Amino acid sequence: MSKLTGIFVFSLIPGIVVALFSIILSLAQNEPVTFISVFMYFLIGIVIGFVLVILRYG
Repeated sequence: MSKLTGIFVFSLIPGIVVALFSIILSLAQNEPVTFISVFMYFLIGIVIGFVLVILRYG
């Protein structure tokens, strides 16, 4: 596995965790779960994961 592929794979993990957290939070507050809100949190998680991977292995 190349370094760039590893960075993207390990960046997806925080993205998935943050997206699941946003879904649980929306359901707990009785708010509708929209694709846009989940996608935005997913992108935020990917960016956080990308930065953490770059800081750790870059």
